Amino acid sequence: VYKLWLENEKMFRFNRIYLLGSLLFSLIIPLQLFSFDTKIVKAINGIQLPEMVLNNNLQNPNTFTNNQTIIYGISGLYLCIVLLLTIRFVLNLYAFHKKIKYNESLIINNQKAVLIQESILPHSFLNTIFINENDLKNDLIDPQLITHETAHIEQKHSFDIIFIELIQILLWFNPIILLYKKAIKLNHEFLADEAVITQLDSVSYYQNLLL
Repeated sequence: VYKLWLENEKMFRFNRIYLLGSLLFSLIIPLQLFSFDTKIVKAINGIQLPEMVLNNNLQNPNTFTNNQTIIYGISGLYLCIVLLLTIRFVLNLYAFHKKIKYNESLIINNQKAVLIQESILPHSFLNTIFINENDLKNDLIDPQLITHETAHIEQKHSFDIIFIELIQILLWFNPIILLYKKAIKLNHEFLADEAVITQLDSVSYYQNLLL
């Protein structure tokens, strides 16, 4: 639905709600919180059939053991990958914490900015913008880029990213999650760009800046 009808529409706020909402909905469906009883279903449930007991005495116990081994193996693999992805997620969060704790910070346009020694492009996480210190001192950071990152912070985009990262940890085997993640991040960029463009007289200037 998103790829066919919504991706190319300039309804960025609606697209954000749709992407997050459809993910939540897909997780709620298996819980069977809603029941849709119809007359047909009730009629089928009302039919009484004689009880039948099937007993196969020829079942090979080795087959049962092999099936158990496969199930345990798949479950073990799933849990190992979940553990590795969880560790990576925690380490990434800790890396942001270290950057904030051990680097100089200042306030730019009413937003907290952390100055990083390594060569990076301006980016944000939660309520903090991360900027290369030399670029800032040499006046190489365009104010529109700060406005762009401020829009990410004000619109709470980091929480969307944390949510999709947690979903990816649990459903790492599902390739659709990667498409969701890419779509959510791209839509965030559109939202931030929209916030900048409303303050600019020249859209072409901002396009060249992004390039």
